[in-house]
Amino acid sequence: MEDLFALGPQGLSDGEIRVRHLAEGDAEAYAAATEDPAVVRFAHLPRPSYTPELVREDIRTTIAEGLRNGMFAVLAIADATSDAYLGSIVLFDVDRAAASAEVGFLLTPTARGRGVAVRALDLVTTWCFDRLGLTELRARTEVANTASQRTLERAGFQRDGGPTTSVAPSGRTTESLHYHRRATDRRSG
Repeated sequence: MEDLFALGPQGLSDGEIRVRHLAEGDAEAYAAATEDPAVVRFAHLPRPSYTPELVREDIRTTIAEGLRNGMFAVLAIADATSDAYLGSIVLFDVDRAAASAEVGFLLTPTARGRGVAVRALDLVTTWCFDRLGLTELRARTEVANTASQRTLERAGFQRDGGPTTSVAPSGRTTESLHYHRRATDRRSG
């Protein structure tokens, strides 16, 4: 089976940030990021808490399996020069028949406000459309998460109507805003 999520040794880069596979060396920074109050409130991660050991185990097992079977990818967002972990971007609910997937992201507190998430979304969106053959990416965010709403809009995602009740990956029910970006959409700004 072709490795759907192959990124190559350098990953995806725009010269400022790099999107690459999550590595065991990212475990401490990833675990620390999951303790940030904004991440706890808005990220809706599958586990209620993470330790570096759990992250390393997930990288070796669950994440590796998701990459192998093409069902999801947990990728690192890193500084292009230092390779320091800045956050994660995830593709999940991959539907090959519909050529679509959902995307989510989280940033460390020090990476926020610098356009890192928009850059990562741009890189991943281009990769999904040009390399993976997807034609639509979906995203959702809680109504109260205005920072993620601005990020998605700056990255060319369009909102799909008003709030709806949905079940997040964490299993929690939330009032969410849903977004999409299609391969045919042209990003402005």
